[in-house]
Amino acid sequence: MQTKADIRKFILEKRKGADIEKISEKIAKRLLSLHEFAECDTVFCYFSVGDEISTEKIIRSALNSGKRVALPVTKSDFSLDFYYYDIGTPMQRGKFNIPEPPRTERARATERSLCIVPALAINEEGHRVGYGKGCYDRFLNNFKGKTVGLAAEYGILPFEADVTDIPLDVAVTEKRIIRF
Repeated sequence: MQTKADIRKFILEKRKGADIEKISEKIAKRLLSLHEFAECDTVFCYFSVGDEISTEKIIRSALNSGKRVALPVTKSDFSLDFYYYDIGTPMQRGKFNIPEPPRTERARATERSLCIVPALAINEEGHRVGYGKGCYDRFLNNFKGKTVGLAAEYGILPFEADVTDIPLDVAVTEKRIIRF
């Protein structure tokens, strides 16, 4: 079985030849059809950069349907705080040079919240491989709502989860919706 480091390397290389725009469009369409999305009042989402699965359409759709959107701010200890965001909110460069919302109103998760999580890979039990800093696992450890991981179909792979990995409720790829 591959290690998480091997999987990260494989997926990052695979992304270089993939049509991320097309994959992202199909994933967004599937995610927006989920009852978890329809029923939530707040969407905790990552702000996609580079060749990540794009969240732009998801964020716009959430806001246009009257939901609140919260985006992460990465702290020095690699933990995440989420702050509310709206279209036109000026972003600032944060840790890893990722755009972050201003720290004006901190978001609070409830049972009606949905957290959309980036994933390089997801296994059959709903565990994910991220970038290796544990930011989302620490955040999800106390998250009260539902969780959805976004990954390309080639990222659905077997791997051993770590004891600190927090499993997702749902994974969405360009080809299917997987419930755990």
